[in-house]
Amino acid sequence: MSMSQMNKQADWIRPEIIFLVTAVLVGMACLILTPPFQVADEPSHFFRIVQIAQGGIIGERRGADSGGMIPAALLAMEDYFYDGNPVSGEGKWDPSKWAGIKPYLTERADLSDREFRDFRTSILYAPVVYLPQVTGVWLAGILKLPPLWMLYAGRLLALAVFICLVYIAIRLTPICPWGFTVLALLPAVIFQAASLSGDSMTMAVLFLFTALALHYAFTPTVVTRKDLILLIALGVMIGLCKSVYILSLGLLFMIPPAKLGGQKRYWTFCLGSVGLALLAAALWSVLMGKAYVRLFDDIDEWAQIAFILQEPLVFINMLLGRILRSVHYLYLGGGLGLLNEFVGLLGWYAVCVYVGQTSFAVLFWCAIAEKNDKVVIREWHRWCVAGILAGTVLLVAAANYIIWMPPGSPALALFGRYFHPIAPMAFLLFHNRSFRIQCEDKWRVFIPVYFAGMALATVYVIAKIY
Repeated sequence: MSMSQMNKQADWIRPEIIFLVTAVLVGMACLILTPPFQVADEPSHFFRIVQIAQGGIIGERRGADSGGMIPAALLAMEDYFYDGNPVSGEGKWDPSKWAGIKPYLTERADLSDREFRDFRTSILYAPVVYLPQVTGVWLAGILKLPPLWMLYAGRLLALAVFICLVYIAIRLTPICPWGFTVLALLPAVIFQAASLSGDSMTMAVLFLFTALALHYAFTPTVVTRKDLILLIALGVMIGLCKSVYILSLGLLFMIPPAKLGGQKRYWTFCLGSVGLALLAAALWSVLMGKAYVRLFDDIDEWAQIAFILQEPLVFINMLLGRILRSVHYLYLGGGLGLLNEFVGLLGWYAVCVYVGQTSFAVLFWCAIAEKNDKVVIREWHRWCVAGILAGTVLLVAAANYIIWMPPGSPALALFGRYFHPIAPMAFLLFHNRSFRIQCEDKWRVFIPVYFAGMALATVYVIAKIY
């Protein structure tokens, strides 16, 4: 086969096309094959979504509980499909429950009878993080569909919005579009994207925001007023989705001042965008505070904050230890760890697609092999991104330590999926023009092989479990 024929066959192998096809197929498989409420925290997400769809923006606090009034029929459905949180990793789906799914799919339920349910873990989230799922649940309710269709409609809209936003991000990013594609199609990412979890919208928004910021920073594209409004809106959404990722707005400072109309407008836009995102996050925290209750009786947030401030090196040592153990697990086995969780954690912390080494090798290959000769990255750009990544990791770790662990605890509750939203910007650290991989056009032909293998592994594991 001649080089021209090979290149002609590879023309259709574009990252956005591979992503679109694979995400639809694998996403739908995850959506359909994964039983109800078998995604991490999906029961509490579902109740929060139902609450918002019924007009309840702020949660309701009753003594030591925080949640809201939920139709009894939906509570009964959750009680049937979900036996409790198997945090030990030993819990498994009971296949015999598939036999009882038909009534929930075919029989309409009376949703007028409601009962109070505590779902404090999701009451913290602003409605914006659930916009797709709320739309799906609301439409299913308007059409008076059987109760389980609400769950599947929410999953479907979440997956559709994720695919649309990430597709746009892959087309726009001037740096590592194949790397964006690999990240977005990791088993753990697509599994979460096709669920009721708030991670679906959070990942999609941050993928798009990162791509847009890089696009305006490193391409000759003229930045219009509509572009600025879009960036501000995405920044506010980040603040409302999960404020621990708000440092990502630092990417805006890489946009050349000349594109924004000079230094004065540059600082006004960048600082104003960060300020609006912080304001949105603060306002939601105030509103949510009325319904907030501690997750466990032994939690003391202020005591934890004091401990971190007094013993910062102890906290950082815990975080580094968690990361180092994760590297050990990735290459030597023995546990999940952050890196394996980052790639393929499915279900309730119990099952992992062990494709970590292959996926990280492909991610590294994309980072060093993909070139855009028109992109000029300066050292301060790399330091800026490195600071955003390091700061976000610390914020995520600190937030989880404060909310989930008792004061001074030697343990750190942290999962690999927390770092999916900020991962795309890491490609900027590796992008260079000093060397080039030989025959880079040839390896494009083998790209579909990797994605086909990853897709088959994901679907196989989900089908095997459930």
